[in-house]
Amino acid sequence: MYDKDFFSTTLPDLAEQMKIYPGVEITLVDGSKFDIAIIRQEKDNYFVADVFPQKEEEDKRKKIDELDRLVIPYDRIVKIILFIPDPSQERKIGFTPRNE
Repeated sequence: MYDKDFFSTTLPDLAEQMKIYPGVEITLVDGSKFDIAIIRQEKDNYFVADVFPQKEEEDKRKKIDELDRLVIPYDRIVKIILFIPDPSQERKIGFTPRNE
């Protein structure tokens, strides 16, 4: 199970080991997937993150760098994937640990 310690310590360590700003995709129990840009806060039962807009929302926005803010309970997460973003994507950054 994921918890506050995972998001404040382990995830930033894993991202740093990749030597680039990786993408971080979180999948929830309902199948929703979110591409995390930055984690803003880690609380005991949830965390607050800025996420890149989902594909259907990108078309409605004027700026690619507009982010959504989500509150995600740890117990709703079923999978976390760290990946190297496609360089042809328009996004400017990958996951950024909060302490940077």
